[in-house]
Amino acid sequence: YDGALLEPRALRFNGVTPQFRFVFPFAVDDVVFVDLRGSIFHYTGSDDLVELLHRSSADLTSGSATDASHVWLVNSGAVVFFDGVGLTSANVRAEAVHAFGPADVWAVGDDSDVAHFNGVEWQTQSLANTGTFTSVGGTSGSDVWVGGNGTWHNTGAGFVQLPSGGPGGDVVSSATQTWFFGRGTAARVVGGVPVAVPFLQHAVHMQSVEGALVAVDSDGGVWRQTTGPFVDVLAAAPNQQVQAAYFTSATEGYAVGAFSFQQTIARFGGASLVPLPLGTAVGGVGLGRISGVGTRMVATGQLSNAVLVNGVD
Repeated sequence: YDGALLEPRALRFNGVTPQFRFVFPFAVDDVVFVDLRGSIFHYTGSDDLVELLHRSSADLTSGSATDASHVWLVNSGAVVFFDGVGLTSANVRAEAVHAFGPADVWAVGDDSDVAHFNGVEWQTQSLANTGTFTSVGGTSGSDVWVGGNGTWHNTGAGFVQLPSGGPGGDVVSSATQTWFFGRGTAARVVGGVPVAVPFLQHAVHMQSVEGALVAVDSDGGVWRQTTGPFVDVLAAAPNQQVQAAYFTSATEGYAVGAFSFQQTIARFGGASLVPLPLGTAVGGVGLGRISGVGTRMVATGQLSNAVLVNGVD
C-alpha cells in the first residue's frame, strides 16, 4: 500500500511464493517476512524477489522485529532470536512477544509470566497466581499492555491490573494505537483507558473517507471516528440485517441487506437507513455485496442481479 493504492505483490524465492505468517515493514525497500515454517526472508526492493535469511522448521505463534537483524519469534512456546545470521534460544517460555527496540522486548506466557529483555538479559515476573497471558503490545516501552488473564498496563512504574479485569481479549498495537479484540468485546485505548467499541463485534464494513473512519454493523448501526473514540451516529434498529455497505462520504452511504424484512439497498444520510425503491427488473432479492469508486457503486448477489447506484438516483 503506497498511500493511495493497495496492490497485490507475489513475492518469490527461487520461483516460489512462500506462505508468509508474519510481516515486519521498516521501509518501502526493507521488509522482513516469516513464513509458516519459521523461515525468515528479506525484501529490499528488488523487483518481486525476497532473499532467504534463515531456513527453519518451526511451530510459530508470535513474532516481532525492529530490523532485519533483530527478529524475535515464539517457537513451540519458547522465545528465539534471529540476529541476521542464525537463531538462538532466549531460554524464556512464552505465548507472545513484542519488541519496541533491540533493548526493549517483552514476552508473556503461562502462569501469568511477563519477561523483559533490556539488551543484556531477560528478567521475569509473575503478575497473577494462575492463568495464561496470550498477547502483549503497546505504543512504547512506557506504554505496555498485556492481555489474556485480565488486562494489565505498565507506564514505566510497574504493571497494574485494570478494574474488573479490563476488556480482555488480545492486544493489537501500532506505533500510535492499541486495541483489544476477542472474548466478545473490542476496545481502543484512548488516553490510557480502553474504551469499548461495540460495533467491532459485528462490523460488516469499515472505510476511510474524507479524513474519517466510518463503519456499519450487521444491525444497521453506523459509526464514525475523526479523532478519539468511535461515535455511534446511527443506532442499530430492529428488523435490519446489513450484509455489506459502501460510503460515498463521511456522512452518506449505502447498505445491502434486509430492511423491514425486504432484501434491498438502503441509503444512509445521517438520520436513518432508508430503503431505495428498486424496480422489479433488477430486484433486490439475493443481494449480498456492494462496492464502488467515489459515488459510483455496483451491488451484486446470489441471483447474479446487479444494481447500479450513482449516489443521486
